[in-house]
Amino acid sequence: MKKIWFEIKWFFRQLNRSLAYFKHSWGGYDWDYSYSIKMFQYSLERLADKLDSNSAYGTDAKSRASRCRMIAKLMERVNGDYYAMKYAEVLENMYGKCEMVTKDLGDGRYELVGWKWEKAVNDKHNDAINDLSRELMIWGEEKQKRAEILLWKLVAHNIKYFWD
Repeated sequence: MKKIWFEIKWFFRQLNRSLAYFKHSWGGYDWDYSYSIKMFQYSLERLADKLDSNSAYGTDAKSRASRCRMIAKLMERVNGDYYAMKYAEVLENMYGKCEMVTKDLGDGRYELVGWKWEKAVNDKHNDAINDLSRELMIWGEEKQKRAEILLWKLVAHNIKYFWD
């Protein structure tokens, strides 16, 4: 009788797990890099929850759960270009919203002239803000690359030990 209850419980746990993954997989495509990373991130988050909830996984389960969560959070930031785009939020807080300025070339074609900042005092100040924007964008892209390298080094270093 115990074996039957074990089998029934196992079945419903597997069904629950499959439905949880189904919700995350429904909107994605197999060829989409971002989707693959989100699935890996979700898997790490589930593992962290499982490690936290069960002391049978060993004395270091809490530290493994913490590492899983840290890597999942870094995955979310790297996948969302958080570090590359953070400069835009900083500039917007300092100089207000920016507006794309274009020149009409006719036939439905436009040429980008530049960016106009809401709090720019004059054209010279606006140009200075745009120069700062370019520098911060380059810095943000470099930081994004470093974060991505760090992410995959952390994954490579830790992946075998998450489950053991």
